[in-house]
Amino acid sequence: MNIQRWIARRQPRWNELNALLKKAERQGLKSLKAEEIRQLASLYRSVSADLARARTNQVGEVIIHDLQTLTTRGYSQIYQGSRRQEWQAVLEFYQWGFPAAVQQASGYIALAVALFIFAGVVSWWLAWRDPTSHGIDGAG
Repeated sequence: MNIQRWIARRQPRWNELNALLKKAERQGLKSLKAEEIRQLASLYRSVSADLARARTNQVGEVIIHDLQTLTTRGYSQIYQGSRRQEWQAVLEFYQWGFPAAVQQASGYIALAVALFIFAGVVSWWLAWRDPTSHGIDGAG
């Protein structure tokens, strides 16, 4: 593998990932457009593969360090997010999402409750009518 040619061919993708990460780090991941998020994920995977290739082919500590830094920053943006945002999302779900889901499924919930009550009434009625369930065995 010609290391200089490989670096020259891959460098634009590394720079592009760096630019997207800077924007996400400054303004938050939500500031990116959908296409930029797809591009960020694609570039992250590509740079992760480049890091593995660089380590395997021993292209130099500086390049490996730079790629490691890029992949670490990419991982942080893609997978970790903010813990505060996660709790805020959970609270918003229970405030708005869960009630909306219950309201949307109210017909199914009512049907399930009705079937449950019906089964309970039938079971009680059958148990009440069965003489063996009252300790009466019919032998007098």
